[in-house]
Amino acid sequence: MQLDRLVPLLAAATSDERQTDEVVETGIKVIDVMCPIRAGGSVAIAGEYGTGNTVVMEEIVRRISRSVYPVTMFVLIPPPSEVWPPSLDENYSFADALKAEGYSEGTVGAVQTFFLRGVDGPWTAETLASLAAVDTVVHLSRDMILRKTYPGVDVRTARSRLIDENRIAAGDVALANAARDAIAAARMAEDHPELAGDPVLIDRARKLQAFFSQPFYVAEPFT
Repeated sequence: MQLDRLVPLLAAATSDERQTDEVVETGIKVIDVMCPIRAGGSVAIAGEYGTGNTVVMEEIVRRISRSVYPVTMFVLIPPPSEVWPPSLDENYSFADALKAEGYSEGTVGAVQTFFLRGVDGPWTAETLASLAAVDTVVHLSRDMILRKTYPGVDVRTARSRLIDENRIAAGDVALANAARDAIAAARMAEDHPELAGDPVLIDRARKLQAFFSQPFYVAEPFT
C-alpha cells in the first residue's frame, strides 16, 4: 500500500463520530506527555528503518487493544534500500509478515492498523506535513536511537492535536511545550558546543530525555 493512498484512509479515520478530546493513556511516557493519542482518533508512526516502527506499533496495540475507544494506526514502513530488502516491497507483503506474528492489517481489539510504504530517506518537516490529517504523529528518529533514547521519539517533531489549551488542561500543554523547548535546546548544545546555553536547563533536559526512555513489554524476550 503506497503513501499516496493514505489520504482517503485518513479521511475515513478522522470522520469517526466517536472522536473526543479524551486522551487514551498508553503508559508510554513520551507518547502520553508529548504526543498523546486521541480517543477515537488516528495515529501515524513515521520512522526510518531501524528506529522501531514495528515494535512501537506492537507495544501500542498491546497496551490499548482492549480500550473502549477505537484508534486507527498507520505504520509507515520505509521504502526498499540497502538495509531494507526490496522483496518487502515487491513480492512480499509486510502485512503478511506481521500477520504471522499476530499483527495484521485489520482490527485487533479497538486498534485498526494499516501498513503503508513511507517516504524515501529520513522524514523531514515537509514530508511530516503531509500527515496533517492525522491526529497524532509519532516521529521516530535514528538520531534519538544513537543517543541511547528508546523509544526513539523525536519530541521536537512528534505532535498531537490534543496539545492545545482548548482540548486538554493548560498545565499539560505547558508541560509538553516546555519539555520540547528544553530538549531542543539540549540537542542544539550537543550538536553545536560552541553555542552557549543555560547549563542548568541543558542538564534538566538530558534528565528529562532519559526519563522518557523505558523498556517495552513486547521487547522483553530480547532485553
